Amino acid sequence: MALIPRHVQASPAREKRIGNDKLRDEGKTDQVVGTAKQAVHKVADTAKKTVKKVTRYARMKKILRRAVREVCRGVTRALAAKEQRVP
Repeated sequence: MALIPRHVQASPAREKRIGNDKLRDEGKTDQVVGTAKQAVHKVADTAKKTVKKVTRYARMKKILRRAVREVCRGVTRALAAKEQRVP
């Protein structure tokens, strides 16, 4: 058996530290992935809310446009009927 200098030999404490470092690195990676997922979900939720607001606004605008059109038609019909009645 060859003699290995003591500072090169893998001690149980050193192996434990190496294992802990690996676990720590994995934990940090998982934490970064989790943070990224949260950010993506937050952006997706914001986009969904924005789409909802825009579609709601578009629907209301369409309804208002339709109501204004009907009022204008009613007014023009009323004026046309009044003109027909006047001798």
